[in-house]
Formats: sequence, structure tokens, C-alpha cells
Amino acid sequence: MRIAQVIHAFPPDNIGGSELYLFNLCRELITRHEVHVFYRIARPDLPEYLVVRDSYEGLPVSKLNRTFREVRSFEQTYRDGMIDCEFGRFLDEIRPDIVHVHHLTCLSTTMLMEAKRRDIPVLYTHHDFWWMCHLGQLLRPGSERCEGPSRDGCLTCLLPQLLPYSATYGAMARGYHAAGPLLQRVLSPIKGLAKQAFRRLSSNDGSDGDAFSVEVEKRLHHFREMLGLVDLFISPSEWLRDRFVQWGIPPTRLIRLRNGYPIERFADYRRTPSSGLRFGYIGNLLLSKGVHVLVEAFNGVEANDVELKIYGDFVPYHFFPSYDEHVKGLITNSRIRLMGGYRHQEIARILEGIDVLVVPSIWCENSPLTIQEAFLAGIPVVTSDIGGMAELVQDGVNGLLFKVGDPQDLQRVLRRLIAHRGLVEHLREGIPVVTPMGRHAAELEALYESVRCAKAPRR
Repeated sequence: MRIAQVIHAFPPDNIGGSELYLFNLCRELITRHEVHVFYRIARPDLPEYLVVRDSYEGLPVSKLNRTFREVRSFEQTYRDGMIDCEFGRFLDEIRPDIVHVHHLTCLSTTMLMEAKRRDIPVLYTHHDFWWMCHLGQLLRPGSERCEGPSRDGCLTCLLPQLLPYSATYGAMARGYHAAGPLLQRVLSPIKGLAKQAFRRLSSNDGSDGDAFSVEVEKRLHHFREMLGLVDLFISPSEWLRDRFVQWGIPPTRLIRLRNGYPIERFADYRRTPSSGLRFGYIGNLLLSKGVHVLVEAFNGVEANDVELKIYGDFVPYHFFPSYDEHVKGLITNSRIRLMGGYRHQEIARILEGIDVLVVPSIWCENSPLTIQEAFLAGIPVVTSDIGGMAELVQDGVNGLLFKVGDPQDLQRVLRRLIAHRGLVEHLREGIPVVTPMGRHAAELEALYESVRCAKAPRR
């Protein structure tokens, strides 16, 4: 079978949970099929929309360059005819039997039409809320969770992205960028104040505010229209599946299929013994991951034989670009150690020095890769009591849950583990088997075949 996998980013250019999952899946599929990956890069030094043909770890990849420098409207940020044309050429070149999409943020929703025109079956795996939330995480600027899309609610989050395409503000911004560097330094404080004032004005009933509301509603309507272009949707968690069914995807076209993992990578895993208790966090360090909640909770832990190791790089976030300074400023406990970034190939080695993994996300994560990895290492998990995290971690069985975003409740859970060290061993006994990537790929292959057969012309 010839399979086209589509995603917003891919190793080695970007490394996140969905990107690593797809890489692992492709490495398994390529042993039996011809697999091609199409994804987006952002290289200012390359022409916009250039497609770079390359390979990574034996996988043929096509990398489309998109920096948004030629985008002229908010609508073009999520549907772009130039991207569609390049994707159409990609499809004509490789002629896939199936297109499996994992994310289209920073690409174009209407790429799906290109597959439809060629009568190629399409599967789409939801890794987050992007179809119903432009920012993907249903998280508002103040870090409170959003219950779902609405015109006014979405406008609150999208206003910063809508502003550059406003006729009024856009003219002001173009004038600023046309000025020389010296004049820009003089105008910069004025520009910032003007932008804040314009945001307040636009949120009222002015013409720009009305236009912004139309743009928000247009996006919501467009994504519902796109539903008909996908033959089968997949969700790695039952919780996320339920949310999308409530949103409008017919339940017969959305199945739950747990992600797999290449378990052989942990074949040589051996936990390093320790007389103390070692808590750990592994992943990107950004607001939605709740690292600040973990730091605040651990600040109040007094035990001398306990430590917290935080692995990962700080990543800019939509509403909190200075998150690194914020987290570093919170640390008052000398037993909190910022370990810095890591390569994913080092995960097993890192987990050898951790007794309990903490996943403190404040957004409703779907199926965190780190929880799978912790379970493979026989490590219980402490996590927020929401979303797919609470679906994977059973309180008191293979880990412990705490009230999302609540440092005091997380501290209560940490203190419980510190006071009752035998509880860690008890929780290890309840850790479930992680689905091997080989079995997961076989389940997907069966879905690919069933969708292909359903699309085949009847005689």
C-alpha cells in the first residue's frame, strides 16, 4: 500500500508528542508499505511555498515552507490555495492509496479537497482540539479552560491574530514597517500603546469588531463543512472522541484507537536504585503544560531525601512569552533542578533516574506520550484529573490524580507519596500494558483497507 502521512511538523525539524508518534508509526509501516510524509517547515531563508524533497531515517519527506509572510487575511492562515496546489502536485507524484492526516495547523484545511478530487480516501487523527479551537488547546488567555467554540469566546483568543488583517490596524502596521530602523525605535512605544487601544476598541461594536466576529463565525462554519471530506476520524482517547461527537462529528465516523509505542526501545531499561524519592517532569516547558503548578507545589515539600528533576526546553506560548522567567522566579526549593533539554533517544536513560513522573498539564491533553513511556518503565504517574490524562491514569491503581491547576492539591498528593513510600511500589503493580507499535500499526492497516474498500466503485 502507498500511504501519505500529513502533519504540521515532523522530526528532526520539530519534536513534539504527535510528531514523535507519527515518526514511530511510519518506521513501523515502512517495513511493509511505501510511506511518504508531507509536513510544514518555517524557513525565512527559503522561498515561500517551496517544497523541499528529502529523507529522514529512511522515510521520504516533502517539506513545505510556510512562514506566513505572504498571508493577507485571517482566513488564509487556515486555508491557502497555494498550499493546496503544492499538495495536489505531491499527490499526483506519489499517487497514494490512502491519505492519513494528523494535523493541518499552519497548513491548509482545503488540502482535504485535493485528496477528494482524486478520490483518495482520507483518515484524520485528532491529537488535540484544533478543528474546534484555532489555538488547539481550548485554553483562554488567562489559562482557564474553554468549554467549546463560540463567537464571543473565540474572538477573545483570536483578536491578536485578527488585528494584523484589519484595514485600520493593518495600515498603521504597514506604515510602521515602512519606516527606517531609527524611526521604528522612536515609534515602537507608541505602536504598542496604539495596539492595546485598538484591541479595546475592536472588542466593542465598531466596524472592525463586527468584521472580526464575521471572521470567527466563518472559521467555525468552514470547519464543519470540511467534516464531509474525511472518511474516518480517529481519536486516541474516549474522552476526546466524546468531545468531538458533541461538537458534531457523527459517532459512526469517529472511532477510538489507542496510540501505540515501539516498546523495544525499553528492552534494556533498568531503573537506577536510590534511597530517596525522585519525582520528574519530561516535556516542553510552557504554560499549558502546568510546570508552574508543579514548581509551586514542590516548593512546600520539606523532605531532604526527595528531589524534582525537570527535563525540557522553555517554549514560547501564545499568551505568555516570558514563561521561562516566571517559572525560574517561582523556584524557592533547592531540590528543584532544571535539567535542560534532551534528545528523545535519551528518554529511557532519563526515566532510569525517576521514581514518579508528574504530568501537571492545565489543558485537557488527549494521550500524552510521556505517560506511555513512564508505564513502559514501570513508573507510576501523578497527573491532572481531566481529559485523556485521567483516562490513562487510574487514581490509586497506576498513579494518583490531583485537581487540575491546584498546587495545594498536587502538594497533598506528593506529600502522601513521600509519607507512604510503599505506595509507589503498590502503584507500579497496577501499571497496564502499553500497546506495541506493531499491533497499533496493524489495527491502522485494517482501517486503511476497510476505508479503501468502502471507497472502491461498485460493479
